[in-house]
Amino acid sequence: MIGFLQPFNDAIKLFTKEIINPSRGNKIIYNISPVGAISLTLLVWTVIPFEGSNTISISLIYIYMIMSIRVYPLFFRGWSSNRNYAIIGSLRGIAQTISYEISFALIILFVILPLGRLRLISIIESGLNVSKVLLYFPIIGLWVISCLAETNRTPFDFAEGESELVSGFNIEYGAAGFALIFMAEYGRILFMGILLSLMFVLSPAMILLNCLFVSAIVFT
Repeated sequence: MIGFLQPFNDAIKLFTKEIINPSRGNKIIYNISPVGAISLTLLVWTVIPFEGSNTISISLIYIYMIMSIRVYPLFFRGWSSNRNYAIIGSLRGIAQTISYEISFALIILFVILPLGRLRLISIIESGLNVSKVLLYFPIIGLWVISCLAETNRTPFDFAEGESELVSGFNIEYGAAGFALIFMAEYGRILFMGILLSLMFVLSPAMILLNCLFVSAIVFT
């Protein structure tokens, strides 16, 4: 309990530090890119069907679109820094993201074709039964692997290989920019975990409990 407030202290420290721009970089794109990353992460959360909410009819296409667009802030963060390590890290991250988006799209198709619907709440309401568990068990494993690659988690952390790239694309970032980048990254991890359990495991009545459970796993 003593360290419970430490993350909040870190956030306050980062947001109150002076922002230092790279001398040879593009300062405008350098400062806008972290804002774009956190904006895309917040946009993708709009499809989660909380109680009383009304989601769009093409939720899964919307999720896939936002997850695909996020490569642009990743590229601009590396390019605008004008540093070798940052550019190499961003290019490796883009290559990895595009590669695993193919498997991500195929998994989504495997889920929606039997139902004929693209709305996330319709997939959740289809319920959980023994046949669904047996059918989706291999797909869940592929989904987890794709999620690890999409969110740059080990062993797919090529974009941030600290032993090779000294933190990669975010090497020049500090203060508020650094905080926004990692808020976007952990928000994306949390979203992918919740989406996994909503599509394959839980019912709408357990959405809030699921959010708390996944949050505890991600941030501990």
